[in-house]
Amino acid sequence: MEKEAPPHNHPTTYSSPGPCFAWVFKQDGWFCRPFLLLGTKSEAERQLVLEQWDCLCHMEMVGEEGAFVIGWERVFTEEELSVALKLLSMSAEEFKAFKEQDLGTGERSPSGLALSKATIPGLKASWKQLIFNATLLTLQSYSLDLKEEEETLQNLQAYSKLSRREQHALQVRYGQKRILHQLLQLCG
Repeated sequence: MEKEAPPHNHPTTYSSPGPCFAWVFKQDGWFCRPFLLLGTKSEAERQLVLEQWDCLCHMEMVGEEGAFVIGWERVFTEEELSVALKLLSMSAEEFKAFKEQDLGTGERSPSGLALSKATIPGLKASWKQLIFNATLLTLQSYSLDLKEEEETLQNLQAYSKLSRREQHALQVRYGQKRILHQLLQLCG
């Protein structure tokens, strides 16, 4: 797997719930985890989302935890994420037709798309909304916003009072938030 050069690649783990998934930062970029039931409004919708996720697992597009890696410039797991976006945005009727048509053949369709910083703005509105909602919810889980983290980084007196571990954690959070804000801009 490719790695991005610092400062955008910091090893840490972060987890937060989202409407369909939430971004989780690991060593190689942003990961995504399913929190499938938070955005559902009815039992039928809940059942559909669970079936869609089970289908993604069956297709080996995701594991139970659903990891998608998104770095500063591109999506490292672009096939998996694009297939997940396609399936999770299908209506019940579309998903039923997909299962009847494609799963019977054993093929891993729908096929993935090339996803990068340049292509995300051109995604279907429903896909961008899934990414946007997960990103927004993840940002809301932080206790400080990007501007506050940036101010602390620029205030040498306050920054020097932090332990090495706290300085590193601040740099990691700041890098994570920059990637999340970039995703919001790309999807907005």
